[in-house]
Amino acid sequence: MKQKSYLSSAADRFKSSFARLLMLCGIVIGLASTPLGAQDSEDLLEPDQAFAFSAQVISPEKVAVTWNIAPGYYMYLDKFSFDSDPAGITISDISYPPARTKQDEFFGDVQILEGSARIILNLSRGAPDSGQLQLTARGQGCNDPVGVCYAPIAHTVALTLPETTAGQSSAINSVTDLQQLLGVAASGPEFLAAEEAFRLEARSDRRDTLIAQFFVAPGYYLYRDKLRFEMLAGATLEEHALPPGVSKQDPYFGEVTIFPADFTAELPIVADAAASEVRLIAHFQGCAEQGICYPPAKKTLLISLPSIISDAAASENPNLSASGEAGNNT
Repeated sequence: MKQKSYLSSAADRFKSSFARLLMLCGIVIGLASTPLGAQDSEDLLEPDQAFAFSAQVISPEKVAVTWNIAPGYYMYLDKFSFDSDPAGITISDISYPPARTKQDEFFGDVQILEGSARIILNLSRGAPDSGQLQLTARGQGCNDPVGVCYAPIAHTVALTLPETTAGQSSAINSVTDLQQLLGVAASGPEFLAAEEAFRLEARSDRRDTLIAQFFVAPGYYLYRDKLRFEMLAGATLEEHALPPGVSKQDPYFGEVTIFPADFTAELPIVADAAASEVRLIAHFQGCAEQGICYPPAKKTLLISLPSIISDAAASENPNLSASGEAGNNT
């Protein structure tokens, strides 16, 4: 029986080190020395049946891409990629559903998606634009029982985006919005709003140091490598170290370091001589253990600094504690 051209056996594909190198580059080479068994070939689905693709416009700046993956099949998380055209419409952020870790014969521990994989693309639009988006989505998947992988798949679709209007925002404004976008059932667990799950406060007891405190709700966590600080005005932020955190096998990013509980970061600064307050910006991202990952967040805090006189007095007399009120969050 004639073998289907889009498949190659896993054993043949990795018969030589050269074939392995090409596979790592995303290229599938069919080495036709040992054909698949006739029964195995008959059992395999066509690519469009194994990995059915669709795209839907959600809002002026948001598109949902869905891969309906047949039972017994999976797709590699790190093989997804997306391109947009024209240049005035770009993909600013991508939200993936939870992935599963699989021990892959060739790549070791990999993240895969199974079932219905709904991926959210956040768009950045120039003004004005035509509203016509040409989206190209790429992915790659395999059949688990038979043990074969398909060549990379690409789909290009034309979508019409609604017009953006003044004051209109496509931001996720509630946890309900987030659940709907990620396909999480509303009947599932109730999740906190991001500002309740990850509360941030900051203060300054000395003019050369800011104290940033995160209060992380039980059942939630922040990614250590997604946390960073910057100064907006009033001071220069010096090099600083974050607390160590704990290791976690994360469904989105694999082995990561997280903060699953409250923690404090000390941030050394060089304050402007005339500054009585500073503005600190914190960038962070976190998840709920029960199934959703929040979009990246940014928070700006206004922090009052102790006066230079108070700081000098505290240095001369260690028993005199410097004090300064923390500004309100903005």
